[in-house]
Amino acid sequence: MEHFERGVFSHTDNEIAPTYLKRYVDDVFAIRKRGTEESFLKILNLEFPNLITFTIETEVEGKIPFLDTLIIRRQERIKTTVYRKRTNSDKYVKFTSHHPRHVMIGILHGMVERALAICDQEYLGQELEHIRRTFKENGCLAHLNNSIIRRKLEGRTREKIPASGPRLILPYYAGPGEKIKRLGKRVGFKVWLKGNRTLRSILRNDK
Repeated sequence: MEHFERGVFSHTDNEIAPTYLKRYVDDVFAIRKRGTEESFLKILNLEFPNLITFTIETEVEGKIPFLDTLIIRRQERIKTTVYRKRTNSDKYVKFTSHHPRHVMIGILHGMVERALAICDQEYLGQELEHIRRTFKENGCLAHLNNSIIRRKLEGRTREKIPASGPRLILPYYAGPGEKIKRLGKRVGFKVWLKGNRTLRSILRNDK
């Protein structure tokens, strides 16, 4: 697909080319000038006819889905929340089923983490309430449901880098990293450890 993109955009009129483009595998989100949608689609489908065929979906009432995210355009600002297809049933592994408990709890953790990662603040409460209701219907006890959501929210608050105060960001190395972090807690500065870049992360260029 990267080869395809280079071929298309090397000879595409700037008036038609998107001003912003993000791709994940073969799903593409693009921002273009209004009225150029069909012209751009035609150019895409002429690049490798009979091999790659694109379809197009445009925003409806300022909203358009991309992967599991609903993108909302409001007064030239972009907001996001979780997107679910109409065929979504909210049926997951029942908590009363014969499955390891950690599997079912892991699903709930993943749903909450997705909400925290995707939702703008004004949509977060609505999404968390949807998760509570969904997992209650799938047999999750209310206290467990609420406990997991509360811990995730508290963890998110703790992870935020303070606006003031000394802080140190270091590459992560097993052993020394943990010792420096403990030292920071004792003497009053914050230590953040981040993973080292791998060859895979350097070579990949998802768009």
